[in-house]
Amino acid sequence: MPRADDPNAGKAPQDPHIPRNPPTGYQSYYYFADNIPTADNYRLHDWCKDHARIHLGGTMRPCQAVPEMSPFYIEFEEYFGGYNFGSGNAQLDFRDMKFDWACD
Repeated sequence: MPRADDPNAGKAPQDPHIPRNPPTGYQSYYYFADNIPTADNYRLHDWCKDHARIHLGGTMRPCQAVPEMSPFYIEFEEYFGGYNFGSGNAQLDFRDMKFDWACD
């Protein structure tokens, strides 16, 4: 079902630590309380808490850096058909035919 509250729907994913040009307005799914990057301050935005692990486009939750992809990608984890990604996940960009995989 559509992610009605996903502010990243239709936007190319961008890593908050590696800005790309031009910016797409993409928002990270997490933030740190009081802008202090510690494990205790790690938070998820309310709008992403119920997002499925396997999805088309929108907010990406990679295990490592956000790969350069178009808005037209699918993200899947090892829950997808019993494949073992080493507790990682993968993204496949349909428009640009790119593939990225990372593990925890």
